[in-house]
Amino acid sequence: MRKENGPNIIDEIESSGYKITDCGNVITKSGNIMAGAIDQKGYKRYCLMVNNKQITVKSHRIIAIKFLPNPENKPQVNHINGNKVDNRVENLEWVTNKENSRHSWSNGLSSVSQKTINAVSDSNSKLVIDLSTGIFYKNPKIAAESLGLNYHTLRGRLNGNKPNNTNLIYC
Repeated sequence: MRKENGPNIIDEIESSGYKITDCGNVITKSGNIMAGAIDQKGYKRYCLMVNNKQITVKSHRIIAIKFLPNPENKPQVNHINGNKVDNRVENLEWVTNKENSRHSWSNGLSSVSQKTINAVSDSNSKLVIDLSTGIFYKNPKIAAESLGLNYHTLRGRLNGNKPNNTNLIYC
């Protein structure tokens, strides 16, 4: 699969006769709305013939590339409402990996499997995850020690008693 990296892909798609709409559709050369398919991660994708080669593009990426300015050159596209097939331009935003991870966790779109929790924790600990790295810590004390943070301050942030300006949350 070819990765949709930038504006050149839009030029190539459109010069091959396809149209991309701001509501998340791709229109064929004959004027029909393509059905697309849902990939294993739940994203809508299209297989297109561009320059006599078949390419696969994700709908949200090509919509964002075409319609959303990205002055900070952020690498990922987030679905604001969490619905991976709602590719309307008003539901998309450019984000960093950190912003995307935080959005996913804070909206309940990501979860940790019970198997993972059991593997790294014990019955007397509260598992902590670093959203920016995906690293799990067995408890807040280990997280604090590993990251050079004050344990009591970190625990206060994780418990909501202090503003949490870290990437750490309880699982």
